[in-house]
Amino acid sequence: MVETDWIEISLHIPSPDDEKREIAMAYLAESGFESFSETDTGIKAYIVSEKYSEETLKESDLFILPAFKGSTFDISTIERVNWNSEWEKNFNPVIIDGRCSVRAPFHQKPEGTEFDIIIEPKMSFGTGHHQTTSLMTSLLLETDVEGLDVLDMGCGTGILAILAWLKKACKVVAVDIDEWACLNTTENAAANNCILEVRKGDIASVKDEKYNLVMANITRNILIDNMSVLSDILKSSGELFLSGFYESDLKVITDAASRFRLEIKRKISKDGWCAAHFVKN
Repeated sequence: MVETDWIEISLHIPSPDDEKREIAMAYLAESGFESFSETDTGIKAYIVSEKYSEETLKESDLFILPAFKGSTFDISTIERVNWNSEWEKNFNPVIIDGRCSVRAPFHQKPEGTEFDIIIEPKMSFGTGHHQTTSLMTSLLLETDVEGLDVLDMGCGTGILAILAWLKKACKVVAVDIDEWACLNTTENAAANNCILEVRKGDIASVKDEKYNLVMANITRNILIDNMSVLSDILKSSGELFLSGFYESDLKVITDAASRFRLEIKRKISKDGWCAAHFVKN
């Protein structure tokens, strides 16, 4: 069992909107924050207490941006918690498109699903409950990846990487900047008898490699900033699945993609969130 202390930062942003929240999450992630949730006044961000520095937080470039002038934050410590026990209290199985179940080890395997994925998400993102994870899973379910080289960029719990392996991909690489996510993905891969190559790093760690399919469920601004690399690591006619953004952001995503020979093939949405399927020309 993994127990740890966490620092919670409640960031209050003047006139908060989706774009400001995404920018704040991107900057705080660079300062070591690992998990986020949206609030009416901004966001909450979480970091392991051993990694936290109030001085580093105050010196973040986020607070010199004009849009964040006047932002304030509250700091609190979340007492030592067994996260497995906490999420087990509320975690329910998920069935996506009637074909893929996502459940905890203590849940009974549902009948009639083609793919059954067992996860213990801990503090990592990606239980299948969030719309973006569900949307990306739907895209992957509809795609033949047998014999292909696949990258799951920002793997979280490893759901997408595991599903790609279950669908008989040749090689699956799972990458995340968060060490906790990498450990979680490794554990979940073992629980599902999958062989994944799990790495801690960012997009730069794979910039010299080539894949048939790249999946990235991150945030809008990070996707846009890394679009050139996402295109470069795709093989000819390679496919790219993107999510982590709202349907209202689709145009800016497709505009950025088109500058790097990426043509949108289709998009799907759920509750305002969006996932898009691109092909490299």
